[in-house]
Amino acid sequence: MEISVLSMIASAVLVLVCMYLIISPFFKNELNLFQPVIDLTAHDHKAALMTTLNEIEFEHKMHKISDEDYKKLKKQYEVLLADLIKDNQQMDQKEVDHDLLKAVEEEIENELRRRKEEQGRK
Repeated sequence: MEISVLSMIASAVLVLVCMYLIISPFFKNELNLFQPVIDLTAHDHKAALMTTLNEIEFEHKMHKISDEDYKKLKKQYEVLLADLIKDNQQMDQKEVDHDLLKAVEEEIENELRRRKEEQGRK
C-alpha cells in the first residue's frame, strides 16, 4: 500500500488545523468564566433572590441545613434583596420628571376648579 505525498500533506494540514481549533480557546483573553451568560433584569434578579430564600427555608424545614447555616444564608440573601429593592426605588425616583408631574397636577387642579364652577352655575 503506497501513501502518496499529497495525502501525507493533506493529513498533516488536517491534523494541524484540528490542533489549532482545540488549543486556541485556551490562549484567548476574552474567555471569562465568571461573566453571567444571561443578563437578568431587576425583576428577574428579585425573583431569583426570593426563590432562593424560599428554597433555603424549605431546606431548613426538611432538616437538610443546620440552624446556624439557615440564619447565615437567610440574612445574606435578605440583605441582597433589600439592597436590590432600595436601588430600584432610587432609580424609580430618579426617573420621575418633576416638571411634567407639576404640569399634570396643575392641569388636574384647573379641571377641578372648572367643574366646580360649572356645578355652581347649575
